[in-house]
Amino acid sequence: KTKMGSNHFNPGDYFPLQTIGNLIHEPFTKLKSFKVITNMATQGQAKIDYGVHWSFVIMSIIYSVAFLYLTYWLIKKRDL
Repeated sequence: KTKMGSNHFNPGDYFPLQTIGNLIHEPFTKLKSFKVITNMATQGQAKIDYGVHWSFVIMSIIYSVAFLYLTYWLIKKRDL
């Protein structure tokens, strides 16, 4: 998985499912109960970066728009 601070470019990170998956890289650590348990175990020293790189957001929007447009075009073409 791509980290926010890494400068290593991996083209595989920009495939459709990987891009959308990078938006929710760690969904369970965002839960309030998990944060409470982590803070109790580490006395508040654990810092998790919840940031999302802007390129993943842009690529996810592009893939979503392309999918919707191609679906609309296919349905219109088949006259469903």
